[in-house]
Amino acid sequence: MYSTKNLLLAALALLLGRSLSAQNTPQSDSLTFSGTNPGYDHHPVRGFVHDLRDVVIRPLDWQKKDYLKLGAYVGAAGLFYAYDQKIYQFVQDNKSNTTKKITANFLEPFGSTYSFGVIGAFAINGWALGNEKSKSVAIIAAESYVIAGLITQIPKNLAGRVRPENTNPLNSKQFNGLFGGTSFWSGHTVGAFAVASAIAESYNDKPYVAYISYGIASLTGLSRIHDEKHWPSDVFVGAVVGSQIGKYLVRIHRNSNYNLSFVPMVTPQGTTCALSLKF
Repeated sequence: MYSTKNLLLAALALLLGRSLSAQNTPQSDSLTFSGTNPGYDHHPVRGFVHDLRDVVIRPLDWQKKDYLKLGAYVGAAGLFYAYDQKIYQFVQDNKSNTTKKITANFLEPFGSTYSFGVIGAFAINGWALGNEKSKSVAIIAAESYVIAGLITQIPKNLAGRVRPENTNPLNSKQFNGLFGGTSFWSGHTVGAFAVASAIAESYNDKPYVAYISYGIASLTGLSRIHDEKHWPSDVFVGAVVGSQIGKYLVRIHRNSNYNLSFVPMVTPQGTTCALSLKF
């Protein structure tokens, strides 16, 4: 589950990263302008708010293929929901002291603490060693984590689904209404997949990055079932939501990258200036 402390830490890291990037962005009175789109705001707060808004209103621009994809996800989530208890029980029946140590010391933290470490590693490589792509990955991964966390609070508090460890007898269909439970959907999973998808999509020319990123995120989700914190459908939906947020944020920044510059030219009619726009 997203804690207030984790969200605040991620938000502070994001604002710091955006502030540092804004300081290195040419201002509007210079000869070169760089940004992610013509209306892009490099201000650390306004830029984040714009991206949050874009994620929230994204369904308004969906095409037929997007609704078909949504239908497939809903259908898969329905299957998980129907077999939640059986899958959950299978995982519990195959637990061991070894798996408990692995989930507690390695997998579970990737949904919270370790995610900051991953983002921090990209930030250090970006600002300390001058790697521009690492800067971008650090900012977008942090932004994905924060936005996913904010959105997750809505279903968690509205659905009121009870965690497996709090049901007696075991009941995957126990919903206690508003603020009655925080099982749906998995916060650790959505956070892990938001960061993983931002990294994987940023390095989509390197397939092994996706295998590693999504592999760790998937094991993090499985650990939440193993640790009796979530039902399988909670984990599945969290994975879908987190991965879609991370992918979308990378794409809207990548697809609208441009560089606008003034190019002096000498023609038979005299000296003039042309605009050069590179995508």
